[in-house]
Amino acid sequence: MSSSHMKRLAMPRSWPLTRKTDIWISRPRPSGHPLERCMAMGVVLRDVIGVAKSMREAKRALATRKILVDGRVTTDIRRGVGVMDVLSVGMITIAVFWIRTANSVMHHFCQRSRSQTLPNRWQDHHQGWRDSAQPPRWAQHLGR
Repeated sequence: MSSSHMKRLAMPRSWPLTRKTDIWISRPRPSGHPLERCMAMGVVLRDVIGVAKSMREAKRALATRKILVDGRVTTDIRRGVGVMDVLSVGMITIAVFWIRTANSVMHHFCQRSRSQTLPNRWQDHHQGWRDSAQPPRWAQHLGR
């Protein structure tokens, strides 16, 4: 069983945080994302976005149930937020640390690490959803 924290010097290099400011950092709980590509929700709210000044404020913000990850309410301070997750804080939506407007909330970014075309021209992705693999209309005229 792993511990619930780790030293900042031992955190993955992919995390956009400074290493020598504090000693400890929250370790995310096991989720669908590997450790190198996810951070704990409290760390994202406090250090990356700047919504909270301390972990206590981050816990209180999560307790209001107004913070969504991929459209679902989350209250776990150590929940792993992955690179392609959509994080909504009130009316602000952040995906891959890009701020987006409320109109584009319906879009979900995905990473195409495993994609296969099924017999009925649908593509199956690693996150469990499918989309049509039909060629575009302009390609039909070219005989593709």
